[in-house]
Amino acid sequence: MGRWSAMGEGIVLPVTVITTVICLGLSIWSDMRIGKARQAVKRGRADAPPILAARQGAAAAFRGSVLFFLILLGLLELAGAAGWLLVAACAAFVSARATLIARSDDDRGALRAATVTVSLFAQLAMAVYGLGLAIDFAV
Repeated sequence: MGRWSAMGEGIVLPVTVITTVICLGLSIWSDMRIGKARQAVKRGRADAPPILAARQGAAAAFRGSVLFFLILLGLLELAGAAGWLLVAACAAFVSARATLIARSDDDRGALRAATVTVSLFAQLAMAVYGLGLAIDFAV
């Protein structure tokens, strides 16, 4: 019986747990950036200036995409998928989303498009991998 296990052996999902902790840290960091911008302009949500709106938009986009990604990651790990593909997809997704949060003040369309594309391809790679596992289990 492991030290972290509450009920016998338990299920360990190391990639999912580590990625979740990193995403939680990014979410807190994003909220801190929003708070600093809100204090600097001394305004609320309704009349937000562009910098505050951009940061809030980046935080909302992050939270919207990370939920699906973490659920898919956990399901893949539960299905027995492990290895370099999951780690690479997590690294690509998290770094792309962190770049979007960090560069939300800039309005560079090419950088934004590239980071969104990288995170979408990471999600797509994991979805295709999951579909392959499902087909393999069915056959």
